Amino acid sequence: MKNNLQIYKIHITFADEYKQQTCAPKSKKHAKEIMIGQIFNAKEFTTKLKATIQSTGKLGFTAETISQLQLTTDCSIIIAPDSESRDILYMAVIRDIAEEAFPVLKSGNYYYLNTKKLFDKLDINYTRKTVMYDLSRFEEGDSVLGGDCYKMKMRTNPRKPSEDNN
Repeated sequence: MKNNLQIYKIHITFADEYKQQTCAPKSKKHAKEIMIGQIFNAKEFTTKLKATIQSTGKLGFTAETISQLQLTTDCSIIIAPDSESRDILYMAVIRDIAEEAFPVLKSGNYYYLNTKKLFDKLDINYTRKTVMYDLSRFEEGDSVLGGDCYKMKMRTNPRKPSEDNN
């Protein structure tokens, strides 16, 4: 019986570290080399960053979002509209209290922004619909807005009658 064992030379990049694992072949005839790029961190791609407009007009953040964005009451958030789509906003987390930004407020474990007047001005019907935003990192906006920028893509569902504010 012929032994078909093949030896591979593997190069793996994980995070910013370069690790190399090499297995020496018995002969060059059996050697193969595989180049593997950066290993993706599953946590980075499975984290669901979300914010929801409450029926009171406050913008609340999920626990996962609070943790990932490192929100504290020492932060503030700038919100800006997209020039092409009504369903997209941008937000930048500022690591101090900025006069033109919404201060991050806390009630228990819940972090939120007082955004009622903003969403009223934008004519977003948060009293009749559940309005959620999926957040994704938007590094291109960091320098424009002056903080860690996130793109906010709106989703809506009809609000359940028990949640209806009117």
